Amino acid sequence: MSSESCAEYCCSYLQASGGPDFDQVVCAESLPTSKFSSGGQISRTGSVTGDVNRGINLSESLENEFVSGGPSLMRETLTKAGKLGLRLLEDLTALAAGGSASWLRVNSLQRTFVLDILEFILSNYVAVFRTLVPYEQVLQHQICSLLMTSIRTNSEFEGESGEPYFRRLVLRSVAHIIRLYSASLITECEVFLSMLVKVIFLDLPLWHRILVLEILRGFCVEARTLRVLFQNFDMHPKNTNVVEGMVKALARVVSSVQALATAALLSSPA
Repeated sequence: MSSESCAEYCCSYLQASGGPDFDQVVCAESLPTSKFSSGGQISRTGSVTGDVNRGINLSESLENEFVSGGPSLMRETLTKAGKLGLRLLEDLTALAAGGSASWLRVNSLQRTFVLDILEFILSNYVAVFRTLVPYEQVLQHQICSLLMTSIRTNSEFEGESGEPYFRRLVLRSVAHIIRLYSASLITECEVFLSMLVKVIFLDLPLWHRILVLEILRGFCVEARTLRVLFQNFDMHPKNTNVVEGMVKALARVVSSVQALATAALLSSPA
């Protein structure tokens, strides 16, 4: 099921229960609305690289709006709709982690379904997390924790967490956080990037390593993302040189592939 369908389901449920959807939160909190209409949502493609590339236009436009007259100051107070939206976000995060909801009237939901909704929210409601402190705190302490646990690098994946679509959603969500929120989540993004680079050389399924390579390649071909990462990490002596690490890891992969191709060519009969 696509994230658009998940969002429609969630919206219908919330309207029936008297709660807000995130469009209502954006409106009630007087956040930019032009970037969050249905026409402004990030379209989904068949590859992680495509998803990452399509998201760059949204991140650039949001950056420009925050710099030129948009809401540039974080604020802690929330409207009623904002408070209910926060409870919704906390419940979705708990359900995605396999826990239970405290506000939503559901006992449990499929983790992949809930993670799809969270990924949709992260990529389409950036101003909510960039402006409202309580939402940023949930992102930093709960959602990032969930993703760090889900992206664990051991070779054994159990149940739903081992399914390719679940892994893809986790990696996509991590890519959104690195691309859209790295300026405010320095430590978390540094950990995510280190984990992604490490995954390339682990004994994991080929499809899993390919997904990670697509994400890292996407970062390297996006001029804005590469600039932001270099400014936030490599240019600071106390931070890890994440851009250097990515480039070296990708170069190592290319070299190994070339070595294998050369060996195969030399071993083939004349």
